[in-house]
Amino acid sequence: SSVLLALDGFPSSSVAVLDWMSEHATILQSFKVYMRAHPNVPLEKLLAQCLLPMPKNYQPSHNDLEEDMAECFCVLYCHTSMGMQALLRGIPAIHLALDSPLSDDPLEELRSLKWTVNTPEALQEAIREIKNLNKAEHEKEWMKAKEFIQSYFSLPTQEAMKDFL
Repeated sequence: SSVLLALDGFPSSSVAVLDWMSEHATILQSFKVYMRAHPNVPLEKLLAQCLLPMPKNYQPSHNDLEEDMAECFCVLYCHTSMGMQALLRGIPAIHLALDSPLSDDPLEELRSLKWTVNTPEALQEAIREIKNLNKAEHEKEWMKAKEFIQSYFSLPTQEAMKDFL
């Protein structure tokens, strides 16, 4: 089973995430972890800036997005729309809220099939909860997440705009 670690377009936060993941590597030691860098930030440059070496089960992704998503157990993300991409496909998403005092999660209010973690213990708990989801729970949570994301992109209405006017 594999996990997709989706990095954002900010080199400093991506390096911080990689170092944090490396420091807490035992949490995902039973998974292959595929690192997918933002297209504008080469993974090699990020890895060269890391303080810690990547664990042996961490590998760069050389697949296209569809292949990465098709093979993963869940997606770990920070500052990126990859969480949305995963959830629309029914793949659990874990937001890594590691380096920002303010939320940077585009899906902050969503709780269905999505977890937010900021400690190693919370990441372990999220992985455990995902493993324990039965098929019916997964399907129900996926539908809720899909509905939330589709409403995220809905056209503006008078009702929706009233908070801004």
